[in-house]
This record gives sequence, structure tokens and C-alpha cells, in this order.
Amino acid sequence: MRPGKCRKSLSFLSLSKLNKKTNLPHRRSLHRSHNYCASSTTVEQKGVERRKRRDKRERSRGLPARNPPPEANKDAATGLMMALPFLLSHTPESSSTEGLSLRQISYFGRVLIKPSSVDYALSFIRDNFSLLDVCIDATAFTDVADIVDVLNAGAILAFVTLDQLKTLSREQSVPSSRLVVLLSSASEVLDLKKWVAEEAERKEISINCASSEALDTVISELADDSSVKTVYRSNDASTSQTALLTSEQEGVVSIIPSAILSAEKEELSPAKFLVAGAVPDSNTGLYATTVTDERGISLGLVWSSDKSIAEAIRTGTGVYQSRKRGLWYKGASSGDTQELVRVGLDCDNDCLVFVVRQKGRGQSTIIRPVRA
Repeated sequence: MRPGKCRKSLSFLSLSKLNKKTNLPHRRSLHRSHNYCASSTTVEQKGVERRKRRDKRERSRGLPARNPPPEANKDAATGLMMALPFLLSHTPESSSTEGLSLRQISYFGRVLIKPSSVDYALSFIRDNFSLLDVCIDATAFTDVADIVDVLNAGAILAFVTLDQLKTLSREQSVPSSRLVVLLSSASEVLDLKKWVAEEAERKEISINCASSEALDTVISELADDSSVKTVYRSNDASTSQTALLTSEQEGVVSIIPSAILSAEKEELSPAKFLVAGAVPDSNTGLYATTVTDERGISLGLVWSSDKSIAEAIRTGTGVYQSRKRGLWYKGASSGDTQELVRVGLDCDNDCLVFVVRQKGRGQSTIIRPVRA
């Protein structure tokens, strides 16, 4: 990382789950409000009060107590990090054991799921909101009010069809920034362009392209004049590092099924997508890596390789690369290990960022930089 640049990128838990949940208005009445501009202290105080009222209601109904949001999320609320150029999709209801586990997906901060029902979506959000950001594919929902429900429950994004989007804009008040519309043809892109032109706020909408035709039209008609916020593209098992890098250069976020990846096989590890646009050291081919705790406090600068990143994801621990001794499993001899929380890139793409939770005696230990 270049000296003096982007110090805030040392933690990439960009927005805490706490702030996201406590900023949400009442059920079925999502709208922009002054709460979005409130100070973090005010938001946290309101969040504590809201959770107390919620817990009291649930206790009166005989429901089990929920686990509170981790304190780390609040501490890292001001941390900023570059968004990853890919989004992992997951089928939690599948009985297949292939692919990445939800814990391994969580290292990248967010997931897209397509639930079989609204009830399942609400249950999944409730059970996992403290683990990672949840995006919901709501294209199969028959009632647009259910889309508002999952957003109010804590989903950060809802993927919808163009018809659902138009119905939502007529019947509900949902910020465009919380929606991603699925487009499959050039005609739908042009139809959306007319919809966006009606209100300035609608430029916050994001798009998921289901075909190359739609993607080409989006890039030429919408993305170039900043008429949309983010462009996504669905990918399959044939996705390569080169294809991902091309999409990233075009400003497109690739949606990759987690089922085609594996933490057990290095060639199928999501590490290859993480480093697709990263800048390695010109002499060693390794990646400079900043290690921080959940508060964004830097613990040191180390090196990583494709293999060490894949091993870190497989084991869920801090694993790095020594230029002389090979893989370095932090705490393998001392017992002062690190639990992996997040992996990502800084704002320059020239440094990886590992967010870890220190274990053992090393809870406040600074990592010595790897010089060997």
C-alpha cells in the first residue's frame, strides 16, 4: 500500500450490520429518512433501545433470545474498503455438500441466495445477519410487499424483475439503492432507461444482466452516463480469472455460484477471483497483505500467495507466505492463532486486507512483518 493513502481501507467491514438494521424504517414503509444522516453514536443508541424492545416482545411470546450483533461490527463501522468485483451466490436449501460452506462465503462479506419461500428468506436473514450481508433473489416472489418485508428484515439488496420494480414504484416506497433489477434483453434495458429518467433518485438502481445482449446495451446506454449504480452479471462454471478481470475493468460485478468453487482444491478456490485484479510484487509475485483486527487496527504487513490465501479460506485461520520458509500458519508453534473474519482488497488493489480475530496470548500482539 502506498504511504499516506487510504488509511481507512485497513478495515473493510464497510458498514456494520447494526447500522444497516437500525436504519431500516417500519415494515412495508421503506423510504429515505433523516436517520440515514444521523451520527453513528445516535444510531447505536437507537439500535440498543430497539433491540431491548424487540427482546422484551419476544420474551413475552416465549421465544428464545437472539444473539446480539457482535461488538466488532460497531467498532469497525467507520472502516472502508474497496468492494470486491464478485458476489457469491449460494443455495442454502440444497442437500449437496459440494462447493463452499456459508462460513467460507462469509469471509468475502456478502452472499446472494434464492429462497424457496418468503418465510425461509426471513429465517435465513435472522440467523445470519451478524455473519455476513445477505442479498435476496426475490424474482419468484408473487407479492411485492414480501420484497419490502425481506428488506425490512435486514437484506441489503433485493434482486427483482422489471415488472416487480414498476409495481414497487407505484405501490411501495423503496429506495432504488436497495434494488437490483434483472434484465435479459436490449428492449428491457431501454424500458428501464425511460423509468430511470423519470426521477433522479432512480439512478441509484442496480442491474443484473442475464444475457450478453443486455450487458452490452447496459454498458452503452446506462453505465457510461452513470444512470445506474452497479452492474452485475451472472456467471457459471466456465468463468475464468481473465473473464472476471475483463468484467472488473468494465465496472461489472460477477455473480459466481459458490457450488462451482471448493476450499479443498486450490484450482477451484475463490482465491483466484480475489486476486484477479490485484497487483503482485514485481520481484516475487506475492501480494502485500495488511492484517487488521476487527476494529481496523493494523497488526502488521505480511505476504500472501494464491496458495496461502486458498489455505486461509480452507482452514478459516491466518495463513500467509514466507519468501524463504513457504506457508506460515500463524500460531502453529505458539498457539496464538488467528480466526479469519474477512478477506479483501484495499482501495488501490495493490494490497490485500485480512481481518482477523486474535486467539490465545496474542490477542493484542502485533505481527512481525515477514522479511524472509
